[in-house]
Amino acid sequence: MIKIKIFFISILIKLINANYFYFIKMLEHWIIRIGNGNHFISSSKFNIWGINSKDKCNTNKFIKEAHEGDILWFVTSNSKGKAISVSTFKEIKNREIGPLVSFSQTNEELGWNETEGDWDIEIHYTELYNITELNILTRIKSPRTYRRYSDNIDKIPVNLVKEYENIIKYSKITRKM
Repeated sequence: MIKIKIFFISILIKLINANYFYFIKMLEHWIIRIGNGNHFISSSKFNIWGINSKDKCNTNKFIKEAHEGDILWFVTSNSKGKAISVSTFKEIKNREIGPLVSFSQTNEELGWNETEGDWDIEIHYTELYNITELNILTRIKSPRTYRRYSDNIDKIPVNLVKEYENIIKYSKITRKM
């Protein structure tokens, strides 16, 4: 009986420590501008978004500093920064599209055929929430494609951290937009 109690106490201590370290690491919220949103909507069923690593609108900062578990807010352009989706960042992968064999999906397969682009990196995400109807306006005006919310709190009239807490509490994960 004593061995069983010690076993359960050790498991409880591990769970407490795991949760403690989980809450110490603060998740970062990233705002990602996605143009008119059509390409994003097309590829959302694959949980993939594309990056042009040669674009210098904070792209390198995002590539270097985004971590698994961070929160991604996808906002459309020319809409007062309307957020249409929020998800959880999983990973970044280089796209591998060759003349004969492709290991990544092609632009056509992802539905990225409205405009030409050199998307050489993929953002993979999970837990997609379609929040189009919530009308969350970030009011961002700068053309920067990737921005860290914590660097822009004073410029954004919406508390995205609180909004995210409510979204995951009251909404359901969608499989696509």
